[in-house]
Amino acid sequence: MSEAWQQRLADARANRQQTQRWRTRQVAKSNILDFAGNDYLGLSQDPRVCEAQAAGARRYGAGAGASHLVSGHLEIHDALEGALASWTGRERALLFSTGYMANIGVLQALADRHTAIFQDRLNHASLIDGAALSGARSRRFHHRDTDDLESLLSRSESTHKLVVSDGVFSMDGDIADIEALVTAAQRHNAWLMVDDAHGIGVLGDNGSGCVGSNWSSVDVPILVGTLGKALGTVGAFVAGDAELIDHLTQFSRSYVYTTAQPPAIAAATLKALAIVQEEPEHRTRLNANIAYFRREAGLRAAA
Repeated sequence: MSEAWQQRLADARANRQQTQRWRTRQVAKSNILDFAGNDYLGLSQDPRVCEAQAAGARRYGAGAGASHLVSGHLEIHDALEGALASWTGRERALLFSTGYMANIGVLQALADRHTAIFQDRLNHASLIDGAALSGARSRRFHHRDTDDLESLLSRSESTHKLVVSDGVFSMDGDIADIEALVTAAQRHNAWLMVDDAHGIGVLGDNGSGCVGSNWSSVDVPILVGTLGKALGTVGAFVAGDAELIDHLTQFSRSYVYTTAQPPAIAAATLKALAIVQEEPEHRTRLNANIAYFRREAGLRAAA
């Protein structure tokens, strides 16, 4: 390694350590109580989900073997996309390998230097990175402040405007004001994209999140959800109308140029999705545990 590269790495390491932001990995242990993970409903350990994954591997193999547009899109992927679309009240859904890839894929496929993107300041890094990769003009409004958003939108001369927000903000735990975002976007002829990674499976009458079936694709044209949190597996999806999904299928580079999700994961996710829809008691227990923890810790409820 050249001295210049060694120095660059050393400087980056020193800077991060000095600001106490240096991260270390630890092997997860099974004998602890986990307050940091995303397996909100415990479905990653549900025997029915595990068996569905094993059965999927026996039937379809360990991997998809190709990208979705070559020969890797199997019937189990198609079934999962259909189930996710129905669950969220959308016309269609499209599977991605991770939530990060879904967000950068959507923004790269839709936005360019002529697009104006307006993001909540506390949006997930994948949304910030996706906007940067797209080359769009990106502005960030104050957290959950639709007055600030309206001000930015009113000054924009762009023909194509996109408002982007997390559904549930993972660091603070508060929830986006979807109604206010819908109103602001529609008033200024903008599209609205919501990444509901932490709401999917947990919020809503049927677990479809803070957007889901409550808001149509006319209100929220672009809905992103992940499978690796409440659903307990891995991957992500984008749900919307057929025209949007067709566009992403053709132009989203993080979809086109990557191997499809392992079919066993799709099978496990289908089972987890059925459990979420048919057994609301998992969400009831989660909410009871949250209330108990807050009460005992003396914490106020999130907004």
